[in-house]
Formats: sequence, C-alpha cells, structure tokens
Amino acid sequence: MGAALKRLSRELDPLTLVQTLASYVLLIGFLVLPISSLVVQGFKHGDKISLQWFLDILTSPEYVSLKSRGGRFMEVRRGVMYLWGYDHGILLNSLIVALTVTALCSIIGVSVAMVMGRYDFKGKGVFRVILLIPLLATPFVNAYVVGKVFNPRFGLLNYLLYDVLHLLPWRISIDGLVGLILVQTLTYYPIVYTNVLSTLNNIDPSMEEMAENLGAKRLRLFRTVTLPLLLPGLVAGAVITFIFSLEDLGAPIGFIGATANPLAKNVASYQIYASFKEALTGEISPKVSALALLIMFITVVGYTLVKHYTSRRSYTMLSKGGRWSPRVSKPQPLAQAAVILGLSTIFAMGAMPQLGTLVLASTDWATSGTLPTTLTLQYFRALFTNHDVVTAITNSLLYSLAAVVIMVLVGSSISYL
Repeated sequence: MGAALKRLSRELDPLTLVQTLASYVLLIGFLVLPISSLVVQGFKHGDKISLQWFLDILTSPEYVSLKSRGGRFMEVRRGVMYLWGYDHGILLNSLIVALTVTALCSIIGVSVAMVMGRYDFKGKGVFRVILLIPLLATPFVNAYVVGKVFNPRFGLLNYLLYDVLHLLPWRISIDGLVGLILVQTLTYYPIVYTNVLSTLNNIDPSMEEMAENLGAKRLRLFRTVTLPLLLPGLVAGAVITFIFSLEDLGAPIGFIGATANPLAKNVASYQIYASFKEALTGEISPKVSALALLIMFITVVGYTLVKHYTSRRSYTMLSKGGRWSPRVSKPQPLAQAAVILGLSTIFAMGAMPQLGTLVLASTDWATSGTLPTTLTLQYFRALFTNHDVVTAITNSLLYSLAAVVIMVLVGSSISYL
C-alpha cells in the first residue's frame, strides 16, 4: 500500500493532481448529482422504488397515443390550408419531430455538402460562409419570426404568394409540430453539412476512381461508394441534430409567442420547462423527472446503437503521405446557374429567421402587421440605456465567458489525463 502511494505521488505532480480533482468535482457536481437526483425522483413512488411513473407515461394517451388526439394536416377550412401536424402525445410528438428533423437535415446537409465539395462555381467562397449563418441562432426569436412569416392572416408569405401574386389557391398556416420541424430544420442542417463536408474532403479519391473504372457511374457510385464513406460524418451530424431537436426549447416558446397554438406546447422539452417553472413555488413532479429520464434514455440508446453500427464497419479514408487532387469539376453554365439558384434558395430559407430578427430590431414589424412601416433605433438605444437590458447583456457575457474558460480547462484536463 505504501509503495503504491509513493508511486502514485511520483506520477501525480501538483498540476496533474489539481486537474484531476477539479475535473472530478465538476463532473460529479454538475453531471452525476443532478442526474442522480432525477433518478431518485423518477423511480421513487411513495416510500418504495417503482416503475410506476414510467408506466403512467407510457400508458397515458397524454404522452403516447397511436391515434391522433387533435391537430390538422393538409386540411382546408375557410380558405386556409392548415399544416400543423397531428397530436400523438407529448413523448411521441417529441420523437416524431426529432426523427423528421434529423431526416430532413441529413438530406439537405448531404446534398449541400456534395455540391460544395465536388463542384467549382462562381461565388463558392461566399456560399461557404453564408450557408453557416443559420448556426447564429437567436434564442426564441427565430421561431417567432417564422411564425409571423407563415401566419395565415397577416403573414408575409401569404401576403406575397396569395394576395399579391395569386400563386396559392388558399392561405397557408404552418404552425404546431410542422412549424417546429421547419424551424429546427432551418437551424440544424448546417450541423450535418459541416460534418459531411469534412468527411468528404478526407475521402481517398482513388476509391471512387477505381469504382468508376469498374463501371460505377453517378447514382450507383454515390450509393455504393461515396455514401458509405460519408457515413461517419453523416452519423455524427445526425446524432447531434437528433439530440438538439429533442431538447430544443426555443422553437416551442417562439411559436407559442407568435401564434399561441397549443399544439406547440405538446413536446417534452416545453413540458419539462413548464414543470420547472411551476416548481419555483413547490416541488418538481416525479412524472416530469421520469419524462426527462425517458428522453435521456432514448438519446443514450440511440447514440449507442448508431455508434456500435458504425464501429463495426471499415472506412477507407485519405491515404496518409500521398499526394492527390480533389475530385472537383466545373459544371456547365446552365447547371452552374441551377446550383447557384438552389444554394441561394437554401440560404434564403435558412437565414430567414436571422434576417427577420434584424428587421424586428430596426423597425416596428412586431406591432405593424404584415410589413414594417417605419424604421426605428429605439430598440438599439435600449441596449445601452435600459438598466435591465444592460444588466442582462452584461450577465450573459460574463457567464458565457466564465463557462468557456471552465469548459476549456476541464476539457483539456480530462483529455490530458
């Protein structure tokens, strides 16, 4: 025992000892203990350990319902087509939204990555930057802007396409679960795009060249060679997107503020938030703790299964030490115009919430209806003159800076150990 302690003291210099203790304290204090508290509340029913709260959730139509409990989808009433989605219970709604967002982000992300990685066209450098703008999300405001744009009565989309251009046979109301899917897809597709593009740039070009020599062309080449090689990046981006979608709170609150549609409330993240808000005057409901544990369990199981699947496959990437030229081609003028138009459309849709936030901040659009009527700087002046706003900004900057410093120190310490 004494020899072991002496050997340990030689290996653990003072800096390493401090790093080790600090890492364990932070992990235990901010991860293990909170999760342990949820576990105790979720499994405690009366004076005994029980699965009753979980059974209540899984058997209650309020949380899981295979039959629709309300909502509208592709339904036309009084000249308005409602795209809200169907209510299948809080837990099932969350899974439907997360899986749909993950699928849409994967399709968009892979498509954009293939275009950006394999084609050389005018403005490519500009698109490389602006396609990442959706990641600059403004909490809650993004969904509020989308809600205003797609509002059936005074939304900008209906005003342009129905009232002015007469391109739509009905007004369109995008709200509820469909609205959440739209906002989250526009926000999170760059996560898949950046991961897939990074993987694409590291693929050994000789793999695709050999497949072409064996007769594989275009779609078959992509399906049998390129896509399997992109799988690690695609899986990484898709898993992150799925987790972010499940825990997203900004979109539900934003849509509730813009349209007051109760269907946007029927997701797990909002219900957990509402319960914690009510807990300021009492205790957190054990059922909500069980719901949070179920969401965490689904996330961990999904990540583990996907990780296990990808780890069992072999991926041949860039040959180390070799020289190669990237497989980049220059499309014909017509194809180049189509590429630019497609990317511009994706950018316009993805950056719509950010552009709308700028309009909200510099005009009276929040109260004027369909279009803003006057420019104003009063909201910008409030950033420097309103005491509450100044305090909020200062606190946000200080806490964010402190969090970044702590994350860097703890992360580097854990990786070093």
